[in-house]
Amino acid sequence: MAAKANPDPSRITAAMWRLWSEFDAHAPATRLGGIFTAKPGYHNTRNGNASGDYSRAFAADRRGPGDKSAAIDLTFPDAQGGDFETIKRYTTRLDAAARAKDPRLYRDGGTPVLREFIGTKDGRQTYAYDLQTRRADNDRDDTHMWHIHLSVTRAYVEQWDALVGVLSVLTGDSIVALTKDDMKIIMQWDPGDETGVGNWSWRGDFKTNKTVQARFAWWLGPEEAHAAKLEAAAARADVAKLSAAVDELRKRVDGLPKALAPQLVEAVGEAVKGGVTSEVLTAAIKDGVREVLGSLDSPAPPTD
Repeated sequence: MAAKANPDPSRITAAMWRLWSEFDAHAPATRLGGIFTAKPGYHNTRNGNASGDYSRAFAADRRGPGDKSAAIDLTFPDAQGGDFETIKRYTTRLDAAARAKDPRLYRDGGTPVLREFIGTKDGRQTYAYDLQTRRADNDRDDTHMWHIHLSVTRAYVEQWDALVGVLSVLTGDSIVALTKDDMKIIMQWDPGDETGVGNWSWRGDFKTNKTVQARFAWWLGPEEAHAAKLEAAAARADVAKLSAAVDELRKRVDGLPKALAPQLVEAVGEAVKGGVTSEVLTAAIKDGVREVLGSLDSPAPPTD
């Protein structure tokens, strides 16, 4: 079913409406509690708020359009009926990502895409977290036991590449499902080799292309960091294996004749500096033995 059209483009940006529409597609039982409302705070436009309102106090809230709403309410009918499992799940995801400074919720060197969210994590009391001040509280009205309020930092209300990170956190995805427009940015048509059979392939400059970086920075950064952690873990595992092998070798070397041990250790040390494999280590041991005892491959001298 096609997404409903933005009911008030004069006050609701296309990016904010897309955030609701795509979450609605993910969780169709959820209801839209509202976006623009003529009252103090992020539901209203910046121009519609008094100069001292908290929703226009920070520098990032003084950027972006002055005539657009910056909040969404997600209503959960099951929570209204006393079943809080769904709203707890989404509130907990937001809280974990916000506290961990998940890059999907932060832009431009640490500015939060969400100013705050309010819901419940336990089904017993309301829970609010302010990503700008990094403070939590439970002092909100009881309607937040059945709806999640999202205040978007006003600088990002028109930027889908920022709001898509919020969607990603809410839905529990590591990667949001890519649209056809996304695919056109990150894929390229390969006309094929001499066979003439064409196909789509990843852009050759996927990580360095500026358009790709701008659109998918929220994903590329965490994925690359994750890959680096895996590589570091593998390296530590290799070091642990090497350490155990060297310890075993040291025990064996300690039992060798004193004239042989130093040269064997030196040969193994050179192999370690060059990157040890079992073949290299075996060759180094053989070389050390040959240096002291002569070639093991030379034929035995003839006997009279």
